Amino acid sequence: MALTKTMFRATGGRQNATPETILSRLNGEICRDNESCMFVTVFCCVLDIRTGQVAYSNAGHNLPYVLSNGAVMALPKTGGMALGVTEAVNFHAGQLLLKPEDRLVLYTDGVTEAMDKDNQLFSESRLESILRSLNGLNSKAVIETVVKEVQRFSTGAPQSDDITLLVIGYMESNGIDQHTLFVTLKN
Repeated sequence: MALTKTMFRATGGRQNATPETILSRLNGEICRDNESCMFVTVFCCVLDIRTGQVAYSNAGHNLPYVLSNGAVMALPKTGGMALGVTEAVNFHAGQLLLKPEDRLVLYTDGVTEAMDKDNQLFSESRLESILRSLNGLNSKAVIETVVKEVQRFSTGAPQSDDITLLVIGYMESNGIDQHTLFVTLKN
C-alpha cells in the first residue's frame, strides 16, 4: 500500500492526467517486478471544483455512491480490474456532474463485507438503504451514521477488514476566486 501511494503521487501529479491514464501507468509500474503477485484496488477521480464535473476510472474497487436530492445512485461501471494482476488491461473513463449539496460516498469493502455473528454480510443493499435515509446530512454525519450502523450490525463478531469511508460534499463555488481552493477535512 505504501508503495502504491508513492507511485500514485508520482503518476497522478502530471498535469492534465486523466484517471484512466493514471491507473494505466500505475498498473504498469505495479506489474513490473511483481514476483509476489500483489494487487490493489483503486478508485481514481478528478473533481473540477468550479463545475462539479467528476471524471473517474476504476481498478476493481467498490463503486462509490452519489447522494442527490433524496436519491442514492451507484456510479456506472467503467470496467478495469485490480492493479498488479496483468498489464493487459484497459481502463476506461466515466463522467458525472455533481450538483451543489450532492455527496460522493467512497468506501472500502470492509463496510459492505462486515459480518454479523451469524456470518451474514452488511451488504451493498443495506448500505444503500442507510444512505437513502441520510440525504441532506453533512459529510461528517453521513460517515458517523454509517460507521455506527456497521458496528451495530456486527456486534458480537470480530472485525475482519478495515472500515473506511470518505464522503465528499460538493458546494457551489459562485463568487470564489478561481485560484483559491478550500478543502475542509473534519474528523
